[in-house]
Amino acid sequence: MKNLFLLFMFLGLVCSASAKDPAKKLKRPFVDKALIKKGTSFFRRLLCPDGSLARFSGVDTIKSDLGQVEDHYSIICNDGTKAKYIINNLSLPKKPLGFKLLDRDAVAKYWESRRYYKGGDKNAALKSIEEALGLEPKVELFLNFKKTIKK
Repeated sequence: MKNLFLLFMFLGLVCSASAKDPAKKLKRPFVDKALIKKGTSFFRRLLCPDGSLARFSGVDTIKSDLGQVEDHYSIICNDGTKAKYIINNLSLPKKPLGFKLLDRDAVAKYWESRRYYKGGDKNAALKSIEEALGLEPKVELFLNFKKTIKK
């Protein structure tokens, strides 16, 4: 009876200790392409407090308290501001404090404009950036790039 009691005590301690462990990084045996797409498309739309677009800094895959697989994205801004956000299949991602989430089409037009400009087609670049500004008129990044194209 005493041995049975000790066994239950031991199992209780093991279970409670494992429940209190912090989330651990996982090596995923599979790639959840939908989760990756959700995470990367979200960070490409984040505008930093300094007005720059957020840059990817890293990602950790973690098992949550609920047993769900989550991707914890780290991003960085031009001024050195760092932030994190979580992507999972249960909820929508939340933008970090002080960041703005830009319209998806406006960001696509901005990158299209950059490609045209790099390729030497200033007229197409100007048209694309004006379309981006039509969707997000007060984004300093877009306004500054328009000035660069017009030079």
